[in-house]
Amino acid sequence: MKNWNMREIVIMVVLSIVCGIVYMPWGNVWLGLNGVFGPAGGEAVYGLWFVASVLVAYIVRKPGAAFTAEMVAALAELMLGSQFGPQMLISAAIQGALSELAFALFGYRKYTVPVLLLAGIFPAAGSFVYEFAKASLETMSTGMLIAAFCIRLVSGAILAGLLGKAVADLLARTGVLNGYAIIRDTRNNSNAF
Repeated sequence: MKNWNMREIVIMVVLSIVCGIVYMPWGNVWLGLNGVFGPAGGEAVYGLWFVASVLVAYIVRKPGAAFTAEMVAALAELMLGSQFGPQMLISAAIQGALSELAFALFGYRKYTVPVLLLAGIFPAAGSFVYEFAKASLETMSTGMLIAAFCIRLVSGAILAGLLGKAVADLLARTGVLNGYAIIRDTRNNSNAF
C-alpha cells in the first residue's frame, strides 16, 4: 500500500466497512437457506462474502486492494459481533488472497469481466477447500459436495464478480469515483471485455 494515496485508502476503508455491515445479517440468510434447502442451500448466496475484494480492487486497481478490503470487511463484521467469531479472519485472509491472485495473474492491468469473474471464483474454490479441511463439509455425500462446490463457484462469480462490478459502475456514474483508476481506465477505454 506504499503507492496508495489517501483517497484510495479512504474509499477502500469506507466500502469495506459497508460490506462488513452487509455481511453481518448475511450469515442469517445463509443459515436460513441451509435450513430450508439442506447443506448446499446456502451456497447460492455464499459469494456475497467476497464482494468487498472485487469491488475495491475494481475501483482502486492496485496490488493489495482485494486482500486488504476483504480483511477490513471481516474486521468490521467481527466488531459488529459476527456469529462466526474470530476464526472468520482466517476465511477472510484466504478469500482476499485468492481474489487478489486473480488480479495478480494479469499484472494488475486487466479489470475485464472475465478477470472479475475469476476474482469471485477463486475465493469460492479456496473457501470451499478450507471448510472441507476444517471438517465442516465432510458429512456431505460426494454428489452433494460436487453440487455445493459448483453452486459456490457460480455464486462467487455472480455475487462477487458481477455484483462488485455493477456496484462500482453505478458509483462511477454518480461522479463519486472521479479521480480513481476505474474512471481513468474507462476514459482510456482500456477496460474492454
